[in-house]
Amino acid sequence: EIINGRIRKLDFQEKERLDYFVNYDILYDYINDQGKESEMSVSRAIRPILEGYLRFSYPKNFTQNKWLGDYIEDIRNGLTEPYNTLKKYLRDIEDFNAYYKKYHHTQGSVPAIDPIELKTYAKRVLEFCSLHGK
Repeated sequence: EIINGRIRKLDFQEKERLDYFVNYDILYDYINDQGKESEMSVSRAIRPILEGYLRFSYPKNFTQNKWLGDYIEDIRNGLTEPYNTLKKYLRDIEDFNAYYKKYHHTQGSVPAIDPIELKTYAKRVLEFCSLHGK
């Protein structure tokens, strides 16, 4: 990172926090018809938001060396907290992951993005990240 013409080391957690807010803004702006990002960029912001949310909320359980698919397995198979609490959200998290994978893990052509479906997923993800524990 460069601040006032000086290079400053940016650690992984700080970078991830910055990325989280950038991706949050991408989804938020898209939902509110203010987005300048492509629909592909919006769809690809979903996984990093979820991973960041889980890492920030449960840093001892959801570590930086794992990804969303790993977290899903941890929640599915976990017998202690926070996994037990998160099991009630497992279907949603799996659904978010399945939607995201359509546009990220593809070979060849990428399916067309339905803007209404994308807006629905963007809303659901932001609601999950802000409301699920309340």
